[in-house]
Amino acid sequence: VYPRCEQHCDYEGGYFDLKCVTLPMLEDAADHGSEPFRNSYVGAQVRWSRLDSSLDELLARVTAYPEADHAEKVLTFACHLEGNKWFAIEAQKRDDPYLMAWSAQRVALFAGRLILAHNRILFPYHKWLMRSVETASEKPSGFVEAMDAAVRSPGVETNHALADLALGFQDWGKPAVGWWNDFIRETEWAWRHGRCPVAER
Repeated sequence: VYPRCEQHCDYEGGYFDLKCVTLPMLEDAADHGSEPFRNSYVGAQVRWSRLDSSLDELLARVTAYPEADHAEKVLTFACHLEGNKWFAIEAQKRDDPYLMAWSAQRVALFAGRLILAHNRILFPYHKWLMRSVETASEKPSGFVEAMDAAVRSPGVETNHALADLALGFQDWGKPAVGWWNDFIRETEWAWRHGRCPVAER
C-alpha cells in the first residue's frame, strides 16, 4: 500500500509518503535489503508498538551499512566505471548521443557509489545521490564538480575525468580476470543471481 498525502505537510510541494510493511519484510531487509530500502528507514522512530525493544533493534540492523558486501560492491562499481569509460569511446566512435548520455549517467552513478561506499553512506536512490555525495567527508578534490560536468556535458573527456578521479582515489581491488568479466556478470547475467540490480544494491 503506497498512499500519498499532501495535507498537513509544513512546506510547499511537500507530501507524506506512507508505506505499509510487515515484520518479515523488515527482517529480510536487515539480512539482505538494498541500500535505498535501508536508507528509507534512516531516522525512523517507533512511535507505538506492541513489541518490546526488539523493533528498535531491528530498525538499527536495517539502517546499518552492509559491511559484509562492501569489498564486493566497490570492486563491482570500479569495474562498471571501467566499462562505461569504454562505452564513452564507443559512443564517440559511432556518434551515438544516446549511448554517450547513458554512459555519462552511469559513470556519475558508479563514481558516486564508490564515494558513498568509502564513507559508509547508504545510497538513497537517484533523487538524492548528488546531495549525499556532497555530504561525504572523504572524496577527491573537485569530485562533485566533475560529477556535474559529466552529466551536463556528456563526452569522453568529462566521462574519463570523473571515472579516473574516482578510480584513483583508493585501491578498490582488482578483478581476477578483467573489468569486462564482472561487468557482464552483473548486467547481461544478473538475472541468474536472484539479486537486485547492482545499481540499486
